[in-house]
Amino acid sequence: MPTRRGFSKGSAYDLAEGRRVRVCGTFAAAVLKATEVRFVTDQGDACVEVTGVVTDYALQQFKVRGMPVDVSGAGIDYRDDSARVRSPLTDFVSSADFRVAGQRVDAGAALLEPAGATLTAASEGRSVGAEGSMVARVLKATKLHLRCPQPARPFAPGGNPL
Repeated sequence: MPTRRGFSKGSAYDLAEGRRVRVCGTFAAAVLKATEVRFVTDQGDACVEVTGVVTDYALQQFKVRGMPVDVSGAGIDYRDDSARVRSPLTDFVSSADFRVAGQRVDAGAALLEPAGATLTAASEGRSVGAEGSMVARVLKATKLHLRCPQPARPFAPGGNPL
């Protein structure tokens, strides 16, 4: 079972009737409990878990080839009209345009934590937590927590850690 979690090549808000996806997870009580949803462009990008057309789409559930899929554990926590997502920051264009777990995020007006933190292209790959509300399929973050990067471990000549 893959250890990846969340959405790739898209986000929960890209789910729609007719989209081709690959879903990984566990099957229990006749439902595939998704841990990863990947948007695919062709059959060559698909794997054997579940590939097909999204049908019967609802916020956190849909069907692929008639099989019910629950995406509630796939990386975004929805509560009413708010959402939280935690994952490495990717696709950085600006503080108002980047992705976390495949979800497009606008943190242009967000409170950044820890105090004094800045969001730049150098933030790419850092683990972040974003929370806010969904507007037109974009997470408008009111808070963005940048986790401290792990310090580089010093190495002795020959490549052994000190």
